[in-house]
Amino acid sequence: MAEPGSSKSQEQRELIALRHIRDAIRKIRYGTVTILVQDGVVIQIDQTDKIRLDYSREEVQADGSGI
Repeated sequence: MAEPGSSKSQEQRELIALRHIRDAIRKIRYGTVTILVQDGVVIQIDQTDKIRLDYSREEVQADGSGI
C-alpha cells in the first residue's frame, strides 16, 4: 500500500511541511507548535494557542454582574 503523498519527492514533502510549520508559528502569539514525525516524515502539525490574561489592563465590574 502506498503512503499518502508518496508520489511527491522527499524534497517536495519537506518544503510543504516547512511551509505549514512556518505558517503555524506565524499565526500564534503565545502557544506551542508540535510536529509529529513518523519514519522521518512530518505527518501531523498541532497548534495550541494560549491566551495570556492581563488583569492589570482589564476593567473590573464592582457591582458583581461580571461573569
